[in-house]
Amino acid sequence: MVLDFFRSLADPLSIYKSIDGRLSVSDRPYKIAKTREDGEKDLLMLALEDEKEAAFIFSEDSGIWYNFRRGGGPVGEYGSQGVDIPINIDLSIFGERLTSYHTHPLKTTIRDTNAKLNSHALTPSQKYAKESGDHSVLHWFQSIVPSIEDADVDITLLGSNLGCYLDFRIVSGFGRTDAAFVPGRLHGHETVIRRYSRAHMEVRAMLEEAYMGRRQKYDGDLERFRTDTVNTINSSMKGMLNTSITLYHDLFASPGL
Repeated sequence: MVLDFFRSLADPLSIYKSIDGRLSVSDRPYKIAKTREDGEKDLLMLALEDEKEAAFIFSEDSGIWYNFRRGGGPVGEYGSQGVDIPINIDLSIFGERLTSYHTHPLKTTIRDTNAKLNSHALTPSQKYAKESGDHSVLHWFQSIVPSIEDADVDITLLGSNLGCYLDFRIVSGFGRTDAAFVPGRLHGHETVIRRYSRAHMEVRAMLEEAYMGRRQKYDGDLERFRTDTVNTINSSMKGMLNTSITLYHDLFASPGL
């Protein structure tokens, strides 16, 4: 144990055991060599099958996926499963071109949605979902829209790693959300988080307005929700953040994984 500790100080990557197979949810450090596309397919299966969030750093330089999850547990009002990652870390040990990945598990999203719909105070979209039995738009919102907590962690990682290129991707049961902050436009952690909190609130308002009165609802139109969400976030962030969302059927040639 003592020898392993001193070895990790000399070579921080030594704690990452090299294994084969699919990416899996684990709190122990490991690494797997595979392409970005193959790794994203694994994450897609985790988002559909596992209740816990996965977290990885992918090095474009080496083609290696590093498991970045270090625990997690219930968070928030409805006990949603969160994920713990080391945020004050020099990521340059993994390479110069990196992507931070995590999943938004569908099973957790469904459970959270059901808990919210049992509340007495419902928003227009939640009221519509409860009365119609169509919960899809609520699942989309939690799955493909980065949370304020997601943005907070991303900005913290960026602030500790100005010497390497770092972007962020969320893989959910509906597709992949890409977020690339623009370093030259970031003027303080709190400023960026306040701006993203406003953007997130505007997406929520956009959703609720669609279910007020006789306005056009999304009614299964994930494409329109995706487009409206991306336009709202990017417009609100005013060049600080470039966001895109690639839906399930756009990600891989053969979606039947």
